[in-house]
Amino acid sequence: MKKSKQPFDYDHHDLAGHASVDFAGRTDFNAFAEKLTGYNPLRFSPVALRLFMQRGEPVMTLYAVDNMNAKKNGKIPVKKFKLRMKFEELFSMIKKFDFTVSDGRYDIGDIIVTNK
Repeated sequence: MKKSKQPFDYDHHDLAGHASVDFAGRTDFNAFAEKLTGYNPLRFSPVALRLFMQRGEPVMTLYAVDNMNAKKNGKIPVKKFKLRMKFEELFSMIKKFDFTVSDGRYDIGDIIVTNK
């Protein structure tokens, strides 16, 4: 499956960019999602993870395709699982978390670091 590029929205943020996550141990996205939400993996398939923080309180939202529902008007139906958790709990399941943000004036792919 070809992965699509998913940049963050610059319209309502000071800085925006890209992020990546690697799970700890032998965990994959489906096992991670099932552990956090307790959903039935035969019914749902995770497709996106959102981490939001405001006033020091993280909120994680997992979006999972509902395999029992067909596409609606060309859109893929997903169920939203919203979870509040401590950073320690979340990051205990993550090996690496990386994000790069910019002010949007330049495409990060066009930038070259000159002082390596």
